[in-house]
Amino acid sequence: MAHTSVWLPLFLLLTTVVADKLQKESNVTIVCYYGIGNSKPDWTNVTCEGSCTKASVKYDNEITVTRGCVTYVWDTDECVQSTIIDTTTCYCNTNLCNSADAGNHVGIISLATSLIVMAIT
Repeated sequence: MAHTSVWLPLFLLLTTVVADKLQKESNVTIVCYYGIGNSKPDWTNVTCEGSCTKASVKYDNEITVTRGCVTYVWDTDECVQSTIIDTTTCYCNTNLCNSADAGNHVGIISLATSLIVMAIT
């Protein structure tokens, strides 16, 4: 578990940097879940300006899931995967959309889109 605590701040920093570079600033308010873990009692509701996030990082066969927000609005709900640190970060734009069900829904949409693109090419 000590290894996860070292990688988690780095992962969160990288997620924020990617969001800063790729998306536009916003004054839209949204309510997002904020916290670490897969259980709603572990989360709080926060008001943010931008998009909600759900991120998972896998390290030493352990997956850590975090929820929060970024100060940018993503044009569509989507997930971004990184193989460098084995992470998946999902962004969504409706209140409390970064729950477990919402994140899985976004992941399924991303997977379906990828399969369609591969079938076309």
